[in-house]
Amino acid sequence: MKNFNKSYLVVALLLVLAALYYFIYEDDEDVNNFKMESTFVKTMLVGEKSINEQALVFAGEVRSQYETDLSFQVDGKITSRLVSLGEVVNAGDKLFAIDSRDLIQNNIKAKAQLNSARAKLTLAEKNLARHKTLLTKEATSQMQLDAYEQEYQDALANVEQSKAELQQSVNELEYSELSATRSGVLVQIIGEVGQVVSAGTTVAKIADLENLEIHFYVPESKINLIKKGMNLTVNTNTNDSKDIAAKVIEIAPFADLESRTFLIKARLEEQAESKNIHLGMTVNVRISQNINETIIIPRTAIVNNNAVGVWVVENEKAHFNAVELGNPIGDNVEVISGLNKGARIITAGVHRVLEGEKVNSDYEAL
Repeated sequence: MKNFNKSYLVVALLLVLAALYYFIYEDDEDVNNFKMESTFVKTMLVGEKSINEQALVFAGEVRSQYETDLSFQVDGKITSRLVSLGEVVNAGDKLFAIDSRDLIQNNIKAKAQLNSARAKLTLAEKNLARHKTLLTKEATSQMQLDAYEQEYQDALANVEQSKAELQQSVNELEYSELSATRSGVLVQIIGEVGQVVSAGTTVAKIADLENLEIHFYVPESKINLIKKGMNLTVNTNTNDSKDIAAKVIEIAPFADLESRTFLIKARLEEQAESKNIHLGMTVNVRISQNINETIIIPRTAIVNNNAVGVWVVENEKAHFNAVELGNPIGDNVEVISGLNKGARIITAGVHRVLEGEKVNSDYEAL
């Protein structure tokens, strides 16, 4: 009986050891198999997307290339306004008038001063001639003659000054009426009857209808994408909208202090009337320039592994590749250098990848 118990204990001990051996080595095999499995990621081939697939569209406004502020050149109170907002005028048409009573009085005064100066000049001229005759008869001295000569010169200068003052008063009287300096449409009227205005204060703005351009604003994150001379496509929000070509002619050198955007001006390359584009319209501005060499990748592909870069998949293994980034474009970003078209990069699951790790991009669900 005692030997039987010993045999039973030996068999039981062997079974326990066998079970431990199985579980230990089986677990090691699972770990090894787990280590051999690939990390599931999503990838893309660089070059599958281009900047044209992320078209840049901005809201713009049709403006005149030549907009002129109109103002009086003299102070006064507006007595009449002869035009209305939106009215088309021709060069030379009268728009406003101010109270000219004081200007008329100044003109009368200037005329009287000129007549007085001319009378004094006539008297000085006669005195000078008389003393020249007396000097030949030695009835006067050279000193007295010189004094009358100086009096004559002063009277002559006074006449010239009076003429200038009279001309100035005539000009000011003409300035009491404000006329259009060019043909166009009145896009702004500020001055009203009864308002006292100073010289140089804008009372209206006139815009030329013959030369139209597009004004639109670009945020600072995209200003580097806009170049002078770049081709654009413009269309309105009307049902019969037709595309019209335009070209960038001016880029603001600094951003607006409030909106932090840059004003861009583009010249229409065709007659605006034929495309139903009119002054004041809102338009859609689309960049039409084809940039074939620009590499665009999703922002989700960017990692910071002691440097900014992406994971490039080669032979089903991930390798870190440093890149230089450019401007963001929507959910994507421009790559300036460090990445070539045709490379396969990881776009999702980038934070679960290690250098040299095997990856599997066939599995779509993350």
